Amino acid sequence: MNQAVVKRPAAAGPEVRAEQLRTIRCPNCGFRLLDVYGYDHCYVRVKCRKCKFNEMIDTALYRPAKPGNRPGSCRDAPAGTRR
Repeated sequence: MNQAVVKRPAAAGPEVRAEQLRTIRCPNCGFRLLDVYGYDHCYVRVKCRKCKFNEMIDTALYRPAKPGNRPGSCRDAPAGTRR
């Protein structure tokens, strides 16, 4: 077996450990599609096993939202109506 082929998976280990693991979910039903490391742009064709969504997605667009920046959070409400 070629030595370069054997060393390739081991070389990715330290780079992957430095990145954060994220779960990409289906935009239609929320079913888990795949796990991604890092926040780089990567275009992947995915098919949801639950709702049959079958499209190309950009993994960089599926970043976790900051808690205060979601629509409907108390930061968006007028000053007198906060919960």
